[in-house]
Amino acid sequence: DVRGRVGRDLPVVLVLSRELAIAQLLGLSNLEGLVEERTAELHARQKDMAEILANVPEAIVAIVPGLTLHEEHSACAPEILGVEDVPGASVMVAVFGGAELDDDRVDQVKGALLAIVGEDSVNHLINEHLLPEEVCRLRPDGTRQYLELSWAPIEDANEIVNKMLLSVRDVTELR
Repeated sequence: DVRGRVGRDLPVVLVLSRELAIAQLLGLSNLEGLVEERTAELHARQKDMAEILANVPEAIVAIVPGLTLHEEHSACAPEILGVEDVPGASVMVAVFGGAELDDDRVDQVKGALLAIVGEDSVNHLINEHLLPEEVCRLRPDGTRQYLELSWAPIEDANEIVNKMLLSVRDVTELR
């Protein structure tokens, strides 16, 4: 008889339901702990990166689509690049303004960056040879500034270069 079986099994079902509910609550409690732990780890990493950017003696910037500089940058970037407002500044002005490069070479660099940033990572492989490793710029006071440039693409999961990381080292005193 079905009624008899349901009646006999009902206490077991209630116990199992209660145990399942407790397990779910414990799981949520554990999940909250994991979220808190991961959040603390993220804050620690962000603090570490902020310390690095504050103390590295190079201009470290990220170039975003439109060839402008991202808001995050090293503390030395304004001094080395000679730009007060780094976020939103044009990379072509901040890095290549006053550069002793002919117009064709500047156009090549701009074209390469336009082909790379915001595009498939294969474009970086095709165009990376057009990105200079050093540049000499004339400062407003007429003195020369020698810069070493190091480029690195930052890709997303779809292999799109979202940003181009640029490290600029002022080697003027070494010349």
